[in-house]
Amino acid sequence: MYWWSDSNVLRDFRQNQWQNNQLPDNFVEADQRDENFIVSTFVRYRPNDFELVQQRLPETRFDLMPTPVFNGTGIFQEGQASYVQLIQQSLTAGPTLHSNRFDAYYGWRRPINPTSWMTITPVVGGRITNYQDTLNDQGQFTRFLGQVGFDANMRSYGVWSYSNPTWGIQGLRHVMTPILMYRYIPDAQQGTGKIPVIDQDVYKRQGGRRSPAP
Repeated sequence: MYWWSDSNVLRDFRQNQWQNNQLPDNFVEADQRDENFIVSTFVRYRPNDFELVQQRLPETRFDLMPTPVFNGTGIFQEGQASYVQLIQQSLTAGPTLHSNRFDAYYGWRRPINPTSWMTITPVVGGRITNYQDTLNDQGQFTRFLGQVGFDANMRSYGVWSYSNPTWGIQGLRHVMTPILMYRYIPDAQQGTGKIPVIDQDVYKRQGGRRSPAP
């Protein structure tokens, strides 16, 4: 955790640290795992008033791990549900973005092995999201998105008879697993102009260094 009363002090007197950590990420997470699900609480906050932070105050989430359904069919169910309060405060006189959001997803997948080196997994599912706060006070907004698609992965490997007593190596194996994922989501752009754009990539490349996205 980093809290700076004045980031210029670090920039001027600890330049090496500043170059690699110009906008630190602050978060706390607690997880409870069971046999086939995880319950978690995640908090991201903004201790400094001179940086953009996508605050989550907090996010409570339930994740259902892939679990067999309809014994003998090979079908797996999976899903998640979360509730989060999102806030992003402007660094200038711009508006503060705020949204309370409920989001839930449920889907099925069925792995198929046509060969020993390939797995094709058809997937189908649906997501419902409710935004209690929208842009320009347009009221609540709920959207439903269905999806259908597949995951395909191939497995290949090579073995070399290399030995190194110092490192305890007796043979090397190189594994390559290319993966192709496709999803068709009708009307995926619904809600444009209503949903506050707060959730974004936390990190992106800037000048060869890793820093938070605005």
